[in-house]
Amino acid sequence: MDHDLHHDQVLSIDPDRTVAESDQAVLAVNSLPANERFIRQSLLGRGGGGSVYRAFDLKLNREVAIKVPLQCIGEERYNERMFRREVLATSRLRHPYVVTLFDFEFSESEAILVYEFIDGETLHAWIAKHPDGVEPREAADVVKKVALALQHAHSQQILHRDIKPSNILLDRKHAEVSASLEPRLADFGVAQLIHDHTRTESGESLVGTIHYIPPEVISSSTDAYSHESDVYSLGTVLYELLTGQRPFQGATVAEVLGKISRGDFSLPRHLKASIPRDLEAICLRAMARDPRHRYITAESFAQDLERFLDHRPVLARHPGAVGVVSRWVRRNPTFSSILALSAVAILAFAVLMITSNRRLAHANAEIIETNQRLSEALRSSQRALFQNEQMTYGAAMRSAAEFIDAGRLRDARNVLKQYAAGSPLEKDQDL
Repeated sequence: MDHDLHHDQVLSIDPDRTVAESDQAVLAVNSLPANERFIRQSLLGRGGGGSVYRAFDLKLNREVAIKVPLQCIGEERYNERMFRREVLATSRLRHPYVVTLFDFEFSESEAILVYEFIDGETLHAWIAKHPDGVEPREAADVVKKVALALQHAHSQQILHRDIKPSNILLDRKHAEVSASLEPRLADFGVAQLIHDHTRTESGESLVGTIHYIPPEVISSSTDAYSHESDVYSLGTVLYELLTGQRPFQGATVAEVLGKISRGDFSLPRHLKASIPRDLEAICLRAMARDPRHRYITAESFAQDLERFLDHRPVLARHPGAVGVVSRWVRRNPTFSSILALSAVAILAFAVLMITSNRRLAHANAEIIETNQRLSEALRSSQRALFQNEQMTYGAAMRSAAEFIDAGRLRDARNVLKQYAAGSPLEKDQDL
């Protein structure tokens, strides 16, 4: 899967050739033996896609980089088809930030691609010298130029499908002249022509290097590659330049792919607070999990980086509270599930408590109303009893008076004894 070369010198065609000549060249085979034409000087790099040598081209009278694709025994037809597709894709490209393809040779004994030699180092090697990340404006400038190169490839109906730091070269010679880093996009070894839906005959379901593969490709295989997929991979390169580390890391391939699928990575400013917020927003938009939320084209990506470099407002916006929460949920699925269940339990308990409180409040209201009715009935009874006592007292006084008038003093005394302690008139009459 990993087609990484430590110094991948790759791609574009001689600018003196016309498009028609380039397409014809794809179908032609240069019969000049490599050992008579090239003086190989040193090995520049070796990887899953083949080997790259520094050499002197006697035909072109210049230093070149020769890529010898990996030969797979028993798959000669596959190698030839892939070789020719790579040449056809690369021969369409003429851009200052793309490594130029000068020539190629293909025979039964050998297949080689002759590229412009870039005197410099890979972006991967440059990042390794800056473990805490490079200066933000330098990072933005480099990625902007690569995005322009990528836009050129897309305009020629070519998807790169393997954007990563080791496939971006820093041209030392041109950098000295321009006083800025001059990146050159290289290695279109797994490139695909848009509308050419030929799958990799080797049966691979994933193409590219796992740390830079877009999430939609993991779930839908190579058919999901698009302009936005290349933009995503370049966004991960910007992340690595800013922070000095890859956004997705893990002990196994499955762990890395799982994190990519979930969008499980730390925000750049959480790792390095000095990164400008606008630049972080640009990076996050390019790396959006949903392709619809990324930059529509590599050119729009480059234009937003240009706005940042010119101190103008950028189009990218930081994720709001909802976005931050959703990212946290994706990064912590188990813990978020526990929290969700706890929240549901708390909510259910709260609803139960509210319902119970309402029932209790209703019951309390009924009790208060009953108490008020009982109190009123008690007061009514007390008033009736008081009135009855007054009437009885009046009757007793009249009887005593009658007994006195009749000379029946003993009877009168017996009646008055009932009220020796007082009379009903002495009671509290506020009833």
